[in-house]
Amino acid sequence: MAADVPSDDDDALPLSEDELQAMVLRATVALANPPGSIAPEPRPRRDVVEEAYEAVLRLVREVRRLRRREDRAKDALRTSLAVGDAGSMKSAIEDVLDDSV
Repeated sequence: MAADVPSDDDDALPLSEDELQAMVLRATVALANPPGSIAPEPRPRRDVVEEAYEAVLRLVREVRRLRRREDRAKDALRTSLAVGDAGSMKSAIEDVLDDSV
């Protein structure tokens, strides 16, 4: 009467889609990392995110500062051309060249 003996499959519960995805992720990480190595964290650490955010803010400030400086240089060039003063033109051109180098 082998039919009366329950198999291991009878006790198993079906896995949800989320559980299957989690198993796939764990298997992928296990294949990509040799034994004994530390598996990567699934989410970036808070300090890493904050550091990246600060870096982006610094870049945005630098871009804004350079754009304001460029606008001032353009205004200085226009003014010196309108006045026709060779000294102020030379100074404005040197300022632009100093910014580009």
